[in-house]
Amino acid sequence: MLKKNKYRIYFVFLLIFVFTIFKFSDAFSITPQWYPLSPIQPTVYDQGQPNWCGPGALQSVIQWSGQYNDGTPTPAPTMITKAVLWQFMRDNTCKDIGTGRDVALVGPVGDGENDVRRLNIAYDFGVDPHALAWTMWRKTGPNHFYHYWIYYNSAEEATRSLLFTLEKYHEPVLVAVNHGAHWVLVTGYQADGPATENLGTVYAIRGWDPFGPVEFNYPYSEWISSHFTAYTYYQDPDPSTGGYVPPPDHWKNHWVTIERDLRSDLNADWGLSLSTGVVYPIFRVRIPLVVR
Repeated sequence: MLKKNKYRIYFVFLLIFVFTIFKFSDAFSITPQWYPLSPIQPTVYDQGQPNWCGPGALQSVIQWSGQYNDGTPTPAPTMITKAVLWQFMRDNTCKDIGTGRDVALVGPVGDGENDVRRLNIAYDFGVDPHALAWTMWRKTGPNHFYHYWIYYNSAEEATRSLLFTLEKYHEPVLVAVNHGAHWVLVTGYQADGPATENLGTVYAIRGWDPFGPVEFNYPYSEWISSHFTAYTYYQDPDPSTGGYVPPPDHWKNHWVTIERDLRSDLNADWGLSLSTGVVYPIFRVRIPLVVR
């Protein structure tokens, strides 16, 4: 009888132990949720023209940056039209496009605010990362600095890094998708935690496509395998201008974004990378740099 009671006591203690372990693990389990906790909900504009995904996406980021960033929301700034943004990025860049090369020349760009090289430096159908980064730099507030980011290793590395930028600055991030043929905005993500603290596993990516426009919500595995693909679009290759000479495979074969950062010491001619820090261009001619 005593032996039976002893086993019963052991069994009860075992049940209590197992129950406690399950309750303890429940208390510390991580429930995925959407970040940023304060959602980014930009005014989204249709790109309008087949090759205006860049200007269409930029409109949304510039509006969001001017109205919601850096503290208390302010009245919406005057909207810059897609046509103005397109001209700013493409003005006189393609006068010899029939030869397969854009010309980078000294002179006023777009709205004439600067004397820099022509912004769109790749022979392409739309606009390239250099042009987008420069336009974001020039058309946002005085303490907002942007560069094109080149990620050399994987879509996963690039995504986790851009989500850090998204969380830190609380504004949409421009991402080259479909091998560089299109630009979209990433505005949120589902994960174990915020990207600036303990991101953990990423489950989904949310954003806006200016073609439509339409909101998307992709499972993370689909995002990195089918959408955020390496930049190989044949109509937007690496730069081939006379005044700006990039390293081999500048953005070609890599993952590319336009992100806000704190590098006010380097204008948007320079790219940034997790692997190399600064992606240096080489200048064949002396061209004035823009200062704020």
